[in-house]
Amino acid sequence: QSTRYLFTLEGRPWGVPMKLLGAEGFSWDLEKGVYSGYTISYVALQVAVYMGFNEIFYLGLDLRHQGSRTHFFGYDFHSKDHEKTEFPKMRKMLSFGARVLKKSDIRVFNCSPVSDLECFPKVSYDYAISL
Repeated sequence: QSTRYLFTLEGRPWGVPMKLLGAEGFSWDLEKGVYSGYTISYVALQVAVYMGFNEIFYLGLDLRHQGSRTHFFGYDFHSKDHEKTEFPKMRKMLSFGARVLKKSDIRVFNCSPVSDLECFPKVSYDYAISL
């Protein structure tokens, strides 16, 4: 599918269509399109950058299972192998995004205390909301 819809599903009148440029890359201009990075968290990063945010905080981006919990709502059969299949691709692209943004004045932080994502500096949730 060459078009993704931001904030809704295809066919709904209030959706924002965005051209999908592929999985790997980084878009500074959403009018030209967006890269999936294999996760909506990567799309959200590009959206935040395009909107002009220069401090971005991730919360709950763990990229790991905790016991039998494979998803935020508990167990999801379709997510059971993500640690071997999906998470490595997501880590790769989020790390790529971190390297791209390191050359700018945009700072991205990871507020998830149990996260396996190491490419963004970790800060506490309390620190993030105190700013």
